[in-house]
Amino acid sequence: MPPGWESFALRIHHKPDVAESLAQDIPRRLVRCSVDDRGRRNRPPVERGHTVFAYVVEGSACFDTGRDPYARENLVHYGDGDAVSITAEMEPVRFLLVSGKPIGEPVAWYGPIVMNTPEEIRIAFDEYRNGTFIKHR
Repeated sequence: MPPGWESFALRIHHKPDVAESLAQDIPRRLVRCSVDDRGRRNRPPVERGHTVFAYVVEGSACFDTGRDPYARENLVHYGDGDAVSITAEMEPVRFLLVSGKPIGEPVAWYGPIVMNTPEEIRIAFDEYRNGTFIKHR
C-alpha cells in the first residue's frame, strides 16, 4: 500500500429483518488516504465490479483527469474499473476511499435518510417526528 494509506476493518450494520439474507460475507474496504505533495498522484487499486466512492475530509484534489478539483465535504462516485487516480494539485488532501461489492438492494433516499423503499422513508420520518427514530438498546 502506498505511503499515507491505511486500511481499516469496516463493520456494516443491517436491519434485523434482512440480516439473514445478507449472512454471506460481503467484501468491503475502507481506507483513510492522504496525498501530501502537490502534483503527486496516487492510483490505489480497486476491485472490478465493486462500488467505489471517495469522501473528501480536508483539502482538495482532482479525482478524475480533466475535471475540476473536489474539495472538503464532497463525495466522488466512481464507475467500474480497476484503479482510481487522485492528484493533489493545489494543496494536500485527506479523504476516505470506500469500496464494496454491491448487494443488489433497491435504494430510496430523501434528505439524510436512506432506506430500501419509499414506504420505509415515510415510516422513518414519522418515527423522527415522534421521537422514536433512534432505538436505544
